[in-house]
Order: sequence, then C-alpha cells, then structure tokens
Amino acid sequence: MTDPRKRILLIDDSSVNNLLLQNILEEENFEVSVAFSGKEGLAIMKKVKPDLVFLDIMMPGMGGIEVLEEILSSETLKSIPVIMLTAKTDPADEKKARETGAVDYINKPVNIEKLVMKVKEILAG
Repeated sequence: MTDPRKRILLIDDSSVNNLLLQNILEEENFEVSVAFSGKEGLAIMKKVKPDLVFLDIMMPGMGGIEVLEEILSSETLKSIPVIMLTAKTDPADEKKARETGAVDYINKPVNIEKLVMKVKEILAG
C-alpha cells in the first residue's frame, strides 16, 4: 500500500485532465493538490512541498518549461521531481524538457498503469 503522506501536485490548465489524474492518484492513496496555471502551481508548491509534480507544457501565461526553470532555480523546490505531461509529441520538446531538468516526459493520452508505475518508482527511489 502506498504511503498516504506522499503528496502530488498536478499543474495543468485543463480541469478535465486534472480531475482524471486526481481521481486515479487518490485511488492509489496519494494526497493530490491541483493548480490550473504555472503561477498558481508555484504558489502551492511553496506551501504544500509536494513529493512529485506533474506539469503540463502548454499552458497560457507561464508555460511548463518556464515553470520547471523556476522550480529548479529555487533552493526549497529544486529537489522535487517533475514529470512533464503533455500532448506535444515532438522529440525536440521532450529533449528540451529533459535537458531543463524533468525526470520524465509522458504523452497524453496517458497509459494509466504506466503512469502509476512511474509515480511509485520515482517516489520509492
């Protein structure tokens, strides 16, 4: 059974995507917070200190790569692993995300079993 104290933050401007992932992760006994923009996500991260972040690349205002750069430039947040979750399938986008510091890159629509397995793997390690 998953440690119920593990906290995951979802940052995606799509309420449908957030709700779907929130339901899946809560069924796995994770504590889930949701943000609908990069700025909101960064504010929540500073309060909640999640164990893992899912971050959409394409968001209005502050995009995912920009949010990732902010996370990595913060002494208090930079150790939190970030998984990019996106509909973008161009290998250059994945390369940029990984070079910036994302621990993984998952394409939408997500394979639920693989996503849960990846979350458990990252949080265990």
